[in-house]
Amino acid sequence: MLGGNKKLIYKKAVLKQLYFNAGISCAEISQRINRSIPLTTRILDELKNEKLVLEVGPGSTGLGRKPKTYALQENSFFVVSVVTDQFNTRIYLVSNQNKKVAEAQFEWTTGNGEETLVLFSQRVEELISDSEIDKSIILGVGIAVSGAFDSTNALSFLFQGKFERGGSQFLSRQLQLPVFIDSISSLVALAEFKFGKVAGHHNTMVLNLSWDIGLGMIMNGEIFRGHKGYAGEFSHLPLFDNNKLCTCGKTGCLDTEASVLILMEKIREGIQSGRNSILSNDFDPSDPERAFELIVHAALHGDQFVIELIAEAGYQIGRGVAILIHLLNPELIILSGKGSAIGKFWITSIQYAINRLCIPAIAEDVRMEVSQMNYNAEIIGAAALVMEKIDSTSFDQYPIKLIKPTPIHA
Repeated sequence: MLGGNKKLIYKKAVLKQLYFNAGISCAEISQRINRSIPLTTRILDELKNEKLVLEVGPGSTGLGRKPKTYALQENSFFVVSVVTDQFNTRIYLVSNQNKKVAEAQFEWTTGNGEETLVLFSQRVEELISDSEIDKSIILGVGIAVSGAFDSTNALSFLFQGKFERGGSQFLSRQLQLPVFIDSISSLVALAEFKFGKVAGHHNTMVLNLSWDIGLGMIMNGEIFRGHKGYAGEFSHLPLFDNNKLCTCGKTGCLDTEASVLILMEKIREGIQSGRNSILSNDFDPSDPERAFELIVHAALHGDQFVIELIAEAGYQIGRGVAILIHLLNPELIILSGKGSAIGKFWITSIQYAINRLCIPAIAEDVRMEVSQMNYNAEIIGAAALVMEKIDSTSFDQYPIKLIKPTPIHA
């Protein structure tokens, strides 16, 4: 007889595998979770009875009789995915197939500590209520935060008073759901590694081209976060002697010349000084989301001035990438995040910098590609964080209600 607690562990392990690997066989699941095929078969049968898993047909590999393959039953459970940056917070309800089914956004208030976290909890509860989805089939909350992030203490230094030490535990108590927090760039890398172009590549750099320039690193098939989680602060490489103050308090960071926010400001200054552009004189970076949409539209319609500035920023990013190539020798570089919507304009100038600055023998095998996920990478990454942690002890305090705990025979 297999006790209920052990069975729950195995069920969560199977759900995790099917979330990240749809359409795999019982034998493949058995190998991945290191459990026997008979036990895995019984777990799958019970998950099928609980309407969490379904057969999707025979596999396509091998000779002879093809094995049955399995996937998650669509909409059998959901995850709350949160992305918070310098300007606002976006909250999504995401299905087990990474489809957005509800969303909301709001700006942070000036309140600190518990006041802000209580407000955040209220917004999440409102979204769940408005969606009319039963909270019992919501597994947890994944939060992607921008800025330097101490993953060992769940502390975001650019959002102190919002996600400070103990913030995830406080939110868990408020929401009665497990809550996990990580940096946006690490979660963008996680999304690309599990569902995007990084799949199958074990040494990859993922550039998160957003308001600032983040970096997620896949090293030896794992997300690399460094000693305390600060690895990947790419935008703060001190590349310039320009005396421009960065948000980190230092001067000369890559961010001061090449971020999307700096690109917007340079476009505004150029237009006001008389440069020709399809963007009007009232182009306004103070509404960054709208301003970025206009930049994408202008670039895709051939605006020479906008493309020129994107290329200049891309070259500066390429200088930083050249350092990464010499230090880490990646096999693949992915341009992801919201800025990848204009990735074809970044990639040429980044590649030029690599060609100009890198030792050829080191750089010749490095490929660079533009992600197809765009800003969805951060949303999927936050959702994937919950599923990555589904077998952690955080779920012991807030058990998954949709999985039945009745024992089965071993």
